[in-house]
Amino acid sequence: MAQLVNAMVGGSALFECFLPNRPSLPDTLVYWQTAQNGGLAVHFYDSGKEDLRYQHRLYQNRTALDFSQLSAGNFSMELRNLTKEDNNTSFYCLFSMSRHKPKLVSHTTLLVQEPLVPTKPPEPSSFPDWAVWLLVALGTLVVLVFVASVIIYKVQRWRKTSKVQITNGTANGTTDGTANGTSNGAANGTANGAANGTASGAANGTANDMEEDGGDVMLIVNKVVVDKVLEEQADPLLGNGHVG
Repeated sequence: MAQLVNAMVGGSALFECFLPNRPSLPDTLVYWQTAQNGGLAVHFYDSGKEDLRYQHRLYQNRTALDFSQLSAGNFSMELRNLTKEDNNTSFYCLFSMSRHKPKLVSHTTLLVQEPLVPTKPPEPSSFPDWAVWLLVALGTLVVLVFVASVIIYKVQRWRKTSKVQITNGTANGTTDGTANGTSNGAANGTANGAANGTASGAANGTANDMEEDGGDVMLIVNKVVVDKVLEEQADPLLGNGHVG
């Protein structure tokens, strides 16, 4: 019954082969061959040394025996650098003493597997596509709200500044107008008072002068009349006459 040996591509496999008795190495012939393809020569040991002249090219530089174990009858062979082509290949170990008919010592079937590729575990922080799009939309919305808030703040601040400027302009205009009006009124009142005073003084002075002059005239006229009356009383003839 064949033994099964499992190995991985790129690795190595050990095929066991133990002779029944301690051999005399100079009289011992041990060789390995495949059970397929007409029996390809894998490894030879003949008369105390390795003989690789008949080794098939598929196994060159890939086989080895442990020379420290040969005297104990351990002719196990190591096959290195395994490939997928080695999978399901059967190997025979045969030996012969003193050129007698070879005997089968072991039968081994090799199973070669490709190394398992470790699957990458899902990242704990990974999100489904819809969650990513939702986060992007929320981020965009936050940015738009922030920009709108800044714009509204700027507009309100500009309006407040404009109102303050208009209010200041109105107040300044009212104050200036009141001050100007008061100043103008005072100036006009002063001017009018001065003019009126001057005119009244002049008129009054003129009237008074006229009254004084009139008094003199009246005194003169009255004196003439009195003198005339006195003359008429003194001369009766003049009294019948018309006073001229």
